[in-house]
Amino acid sequence: MINIKNFMFKKRLRNEILSGYNHLKWFIKIHKNIGMFAKKNNLSLREVRHVMLLDNNVVKNTRV
Repeated sequence: MINIKNFMFKKRLRNEILSGYNHLKWFIKIHKNIGMFAKKNNLSLREVRHVMLLDNNVVKNTRV
């Protein structure tokens, strides 16, 4: 089940990629700080990882 926070996170990730941001660095940075990121956005670690897995396809299929 995707709640509105997950949706906003996914939308933000897509926007970063589409705007030509170096998404790999951004992705790694989020993974390193995943605990803090989850706490800051009131998400469980599982929710964050789940959203990242869903958006992994977007990352892989996007060449900047």
